[in-house]
Formats: sequence, C-alpha cells, structure tokens
Amino acid sequence: MKRISWLAVVVFLMALLVFYYVNRPAPSVEAQAPDFELTLSQIFEDLESKPDTTLKKLIDKVVLIEGFYNSQSGDKEPVLIIHDEQGRLANCSLDGALESVFEKGEKIRVKGVFIGFDELFGEVQLNKCHIE
Repeated sequence: MKRISWLAVVVFLMALLVFYYVNRPAPSVEAQAPDFELTLSQIFEDLESKPDTTLKKLIDKVVLIEGFYNSQSGDKEPVLIIHDEQGRLANCSLDGALESVFEKGEKIRVKGVFIGFDELFGEVQLNKCHIE
C-alpha cells in the first residue's frame, strides 16, 4: 500500500512539473539580449549571397536591426516599416502600442524575432518588435 501511495505522489509531482513547463510564460523579447546586431543592408546582402545559410542562422533568433523609418500602420497590432539605403523593406510587428513619433527617414533600431524573408514582396519579417 505504501508503494502505491509513493507512486501516486511521484506521478502527481511529475504531472505538475509538465503542466508548469508547458504553460510557462514566454520570455519577453525586450528583456532578452539580441543574438545578432545587424543593419538592414547587411541582412539583405547576406540573403542575396547565401540565402539558405542566412535564414538558418537568423530564423527564430532575437535580432537588433538598424534602418530608417518608413511608415506604420494598425492600431491594435501596429506594424512598423523600416528601409535601408537602397529602399529594401523590413516589416516589424510591434509587441505593443507605438509610443514614439518618427519622421520619415529617421534612423531607428528595432529589436525583434526574425521570422523570415517574404520573397514575393522582398521584405524581411520581424515579430514581437520593440524600439531601442
């Protein structure tokens, strides 16, 4: 009888640990250190020269990119568009309201999770972004 009760306690504790692991909160991108710090031009140059290697290296990583403010859209889920010197774009989905006002062409730094490159529109895609 003691064995069964100890086994029940161990199974309960294991189930509790699994439940916590599955339901733990996601880490904030704002609090994380970036895995890579690049300019938008560097990302596009790397994508042009070695696209597969660059995508494997950057996908799902926190990156800090520097570019120039282009535009923004959306109220509930704001999206920030930045560009490099050649006009190539990055689409940054913000993780909250945009609190700052930027002028077109103003240099900004954005930290977010690199989620891919949209070949149809030629845009770098970032998610959970914050302005640095």
